[in-house]
Amino acid sequence: MTRALCPGTEYSSRVALPARPQDRNAVLTLVGEAIAALAPNRDAAVTADARLVEDLEYHSLALVELAILLEDEFALERIDVESAKSIERVADVQRYVLDRLEERGALVEGAS
Repeated sequence: MTRALCPGTEYSSRVALPARPQDRNAVLTLVGEAIAALAPNRDAAVTADARLVEDLEYHSLALVELAILLEDEFALERIDVESAKSIERVADVQRYVLDRLEERGALVEGAS
């Protein structure tokens, strides 16, 4: 299913997300794919250590769109300013999503 983040933007049709995953590996994969799909720098490698701004060239609008996409896909609360400031790398985004899901018991180990 394709999510329209902001109808009419160049990003609205680039991210196709499956049903919400339940296991840790599926969450990590889905978050990484979402980051890659919205990354302004299409040539940069999206690895756990890739920096969102410096390496993937995320700008403020792309960061907001990523946050909205992940909030919607995983039914997350809006990210607070302090948490947002601490996120610099792909791994930080993945860890943030996993932590929120773990807090509410939404992860099932070994499920696919």
